[in-house]
Amino acid sequence: MNSDTERKLILAARAGDGAAYDELVRLNAERVYRFCRQITGDAHEAYDLAQQVFVKGFSSLHSFKFRSRFSSWLYRIAVNHWKNEVARHQMRSAPLDDDELVVDAAVSVEQVMQRADVSDIVRLSFAQLPEEYRAVLYLRYYEGKTLRETADILDISVSAVGVRVFRGLRKFRQLLAGKL
Repeated sequence: MNSDTERKLILAARAGDGAAYDELVRLNAERVYRFCRQITGDAHEAYDLAQQVFVKGFSSLHSFKFRSRFSSWLYRIAVNHWKNEVARHQMRSAPLDDDELVVDAAVSVEQVMQRADVSDIVRLSFAQLPEEYRAVLYLRYYEGKTLRETADILDISVSAVGVRVFRGLRKFRQLLAGKL
């Protein structure tokens, strides 16, 4: 979609045209879901998060400033909402024993490796990355965002993006080591 069409749809949606917002959702739904899937690591959570992103996007449409693409703005909403959900969940959850995490991760990796192809191994390893690395790597390498765009979406500095890309790739290589 070109920026003129996107702008017209946003302005129409702001003016109360529900069909215009429906079209914005239709045009961005798959992309937003894929991004949510990468940051959550779970299909069901990603679906719920994507729905919440579009609801929040509709109620906050008046605050969109046209300084970035609409999809980048939606990614930012997703990141903020996900961070809030993770923080809420951490406050409610009892801390896990580190040994349990290692055993569970080893078992799931072993099971997947026995019946999975290379893409399954890559997906599983990617899902094991900390959220801050998953989000940066997904935006940079899957969505093709620039360092600046990635920084804007995640509300961090460009240098922080660079550091997270470097560390994320290093961690990803460690997770893949010996599996491929």
